[in-house]
Amino acid sequence: MTKGDLLTQARFELTDYSTRVLDVFKGKNGLKNREEALNKFIEERGQDLVAPEINEELLIELDNILKKHKKKYPNRTMSEKELNELLEL
Repeated sequence: MTKGDLLTQARFELTDYSTRVLDVFKGKNGLKNREEALNKFIEERGQDLVAPEINEELLIELDNILKKHKKKYPNRTMSEKELNELLEL
């Protein structure tokens, strides 16, 4: 969990199968309890369903790095094709 995460408490019942899956996941990942296992499972698998929130501080930091780079190297350019190749897109 990150510094700015909000916590929501929930109480619910799990089937025996769900409990076994969560316990195996917990053991394979060296987690302390089912709560940690459920959070990690959702963080890993949930991105296919819901996009994670954007970290605004990180975007600002990346933007500042880009601006400094452009000032330091004003004549450097890269085509979209070169960028895609670099990022393996």
